Formats: sequence, structure tokens, C-alpha cells
Amino acid sequence: MGQDWAVLSHSLGKPVIAPSVGCYPDVIPAGPGLLYAPESEEEFISALLRSPELENPSIGTNCLDLASKHDWNAVSDATLTLYRSLLDK
Repeated sequence: MGQDWAVLSHSLGKPVIAPSVGCYPDVIPAGPGLLYAPESEEEFISALLRSPELENPSIGTNCLDLASKHDWNAVSDATLTLYRSLLDK
């Protein structure tokens, strides 16, 4: 599973709860989401119990700000810059 669903959720102003594996620690910082150790049932339950803390207007704003960093224009610009730098070598 990729990061797409987390970015989509943030673009709607909604925080996420996800396991702290793969790209999720990079995509979901504290505030706009909660991470838990995937092997820990206790951490998962704790994250679910803490989810009402995420229903806060400022967290929604943080989610939108975070999602804007994954805007396709920004992603395409970064990709183009990388490709150009590789071609210049």
C-alpha cells in the first residue's frame, strides 16, 4: 500500500492513523496523523483511542498544508529538475 491514500486524506483536511512502516513516517508527521508500531496491538488500540484528539480545526489546517507539499505541480517540477540534473552529467 502506498502513500496515496494518506495524501488524499490530508488534501481533504483529515488526519490519518497508519503503521509506522515504509513511507508513512515520512508522509505522516505527528499532528496530522498518528503512527503505531505494526506489530503492537496495544499501540494500534492506543492510536484508535486517541483519534478524537485529531478532530481539531488546526489539525485540519495542518493536513491541508501538508497535502499542498505533495501537489502534482511541485512533484512534477522536482522530477523534471532531477531528470535534467542527471542528463547534465
